[in-house]
Amino acid sequence: SGGNLVFISSLFPNVMVGIDSLLVFLFLAVINSTSSISLSSEKNTLIIMKYIPVSYVKQMGIKLLFPYAFSSLSYLVTILVLAISGEISFVSFALLIIVGLLLLFIISLGSIYTDLKSKKNASLLNTLTSFILPVLSVGAGVLLSLVFDNEILSYYMFFVIILAFEAIELVCMLVKAPQRIQRDLNEYVGGNL
Repeated sequence: SGGNLVFISSLFPNVMVGIDSLLVFLFLAVINSTSSISLSSEKNTLIIMKYIPVSYVKQMGIKLLFPYAFSSLSYLVTILVLAISGEISFVSFALLIIVGLLLLFIISLGSIYTDLKSKKNASLLNTLTSFILPVLSVGAGVLLSLVFDNEILSYYMFFVIILAFEAIELVCMLVKAPQRIQRDLNEYVGGNL
C-alpha cells in the first residue's frame, strides 16, 4: 500500500533515510524563515549600533543568537514529536538533532553575511539558500550512500562533516574579519558608524 516508495525503499533503504531527512530539513528551513535575521528590514535602526558601546561583531552575534535559539527550540520539539510518534528512529533522532542544529546555524550565519554583502537581493538569496542547502546536502549524502552502500550512521556522519566545513568557513568569514563587518555595516547604512 505504499506504491513506488515501498519498492524504492526495498531496493535502496538509505534513499528513504535521505527522503525523510530532506523533509525534516525543509521543515527546518520553513521554521527558520519565520525568525531569520534581515538587516534590510532594520536599515533605519542600524545607525543606533554606533552609539552602543559594544563591538559590531558582538552585536551581530546577538542578532544571530536569539532567532537561532527560538528556531532551535522549535526544531527540537518537532524532532522529539517525530521520534515519540515513531516516524523516525531514536538513532535518526539523535543524528538529525546534530545535523539540523548545525544546518540551522549555517543558514543563520549565511543570512547575516548575505544581508551585509548584497542589499538588493538579500531576502531572495537567503530564501533560496535556506531551501537549496538542505536539498544539495541530502542529495550528496544519498548519492554517496548509493555508491558506497553506507549504513545510516555513516550517511549522517558524512552529512555532519560537510556541514561542519561549511560552518567553519562561515564563522571564519564573520569572526576573523571584524573590520570587514564594520566596513560592510558602514556601507550598508550609508553613514559613518
